[in-house]
Amino acid sequence: MVAVRVQPVKRTDGRVAGRKGEVRVLGGEAVRGSLARIREGLSITYRNPFLRAFAGVAGFHNLFDQWILTLFVLYAVRKLGMTGSSIGLVLSAGAAGALVGSVVAGPAGRRFGAGRSILAEVLVECSAFLVIPFVPAHSIVTLPLLAIAFALNGVGTAASSVMAITLRQLVTPERLLGRMNASYRFVSFGAIPLGALLGGTAGQLLGLRPALIVGAVAMLSTVVWIVFSPLPGLRDISEAAPEPA
Repeated sequence: MVAVRVQPVKRTDGRVAGRKGEVRVLGGEAVRGSLARIREGLSITYRNPFLRAFAGVAGFHNLFDQWILTLFVLYAVRKLGMTGSSIGLVLSAGAAGALVGSVVAGPAGRRFGAGRSILAEVLVECSAFLVIPFVPAHSIVTLPLLAIAFALNGVGTAASSVMAITLRQLVTPERLLGRMNASYRFVSFGAIPLGALLGGTAGQLLGLRPALIVGAVAMLSTVVWIVFSPLPGLRDISEAAPEPA
């Protein structure tokens, strides 16, 4: 004789069916548990001054970065007379700059101090695009100037991201890392489609060049999140006090 054990069958409607006549409703408990975890992630992200500053930087930078990138290709083709291959070279310079930034982030932090390095890196990444609306069209310097601008943006973005990720992991209790990262990415990734929408709308209403100027200047507001935080006075990342678990 073979004994057969019947396991409860999970259902997609939030219930679990087991023995005959036994049905437990789990949907409400699952929702309440998820909401509690979301609140906990948001709480630590915006309660800790370091996490709050980095979330602000990521949100503002990604918003205006996407604003500018949405307009850049049209501006490069219509106003600067660039070809598809030359635009590809410019964007590739940004990737090369990011590689350099990821390598120099650690040494820069040790030599100049973590907080000052982060401030300088964010300033570089946010000011690099100011040159785009003023690059001369159909000129021998068009491609080099744009490549330098994108490379500098890549250096600053990668270097500051390396420092930010390290510090975020240091100050967050291990059990809350996933929830903190979810809250952080909600802000940083959520800003990207909004930036594309605002940039495209600004380009239609103001014209490509004025909209690029507005986006590039507004991008500098990202630095405010670093300036008005404890980060500039942070000499070493290890000095950041972790949040209580």
